[in-house]
Amino acid sequence: MLTEEEIRRIARRKNLYVGLTEKDYVLEWLLKEIYESEIKDSLIFKGGTAIKKVYFPETWRFSHDMDFTALCPDSEDINNQLQEVFDDVERKSAIKIEFKSFHETSGSIIANVQFLGPLNAKNRIRLDISLDEPVITEPVSKVMDSQYPDIGSYEAHAYSLEEILVEKIRSILQRGKSRDYYDVWVLLKVKTFDLEEIRELLIRKCQFKGIEFDSELIFNENKLNAAKGFWEVGLKDLVKELPDFDLVIDGLRRELRGL
Repeated sequence: MLTEEEIRRIARRKNLYVGLTEKDYVLEWLLKEIYESEIKDSLIFKGGTAIKKVYFPETWRFSHDMDFTALCPDSEDINNQLQEVFDDVERKSAIKIEFKSFHETSGSIIANVQFLGPLNAKNRIRLDISLDEPVITEPVSKVMDSQYPDIGSYEAHAYSLEEILVEKIRSILQRGKSRDYYDVWVLLKVKTFDLEEIRELLIRKCQFKGIEFDSELIFNENKLNAAKGFWEVGLKDLVKELPDFDLVIDGLRRELRGL
């Protein structure tokens, strides 16, 4: 385990809150051990943290949680296997990790994981594991070199960027969170996507959830007002230079024209 001073030094270098730096460090220990355990072929990494860890480690925003889709959706097995992962993390790093809650809801597991790491203060990471989500594009396997010196290299299995983008857009249709608008905007800036392919994937993903796809709902006034009201609160600690909300929405309107 890195020392408190080492975590503080990394936080200063990256101009980040020290607590967020520690959480990112512990999150990466968890990720490494998940993909070196028996559960590695059962969980496909996705969401904003997957974008950062797998695709854009130097530039993507930070995150407080980890999202997966389970290919073998037995919640008891997942619980037991993750307990073994926690034991492996503690054995190798001395970071103490335990479940504070583990609930199976309709189609997913929501778990709060408490850890005691270099700062010697209890903190939490949220795990969100989809149990009934179809993976409709080929997952990506990638070897990653951790930025933390005691973690080293490891291989993870993640959604394609196309499927991450599609689930982010679907999340906007479902809930309209500020971070989903931000992530879609940045993804469309850093990579060129085939919008016809994205539309086809999105229709399939929406049908599975019983959602009628209508691209106009991305810019529903109530959703935009709610996201704008939470823009600073939800993202200021995760993004070094947070863009203006209206600029982001204008950009999304242009990029998603014809979707």
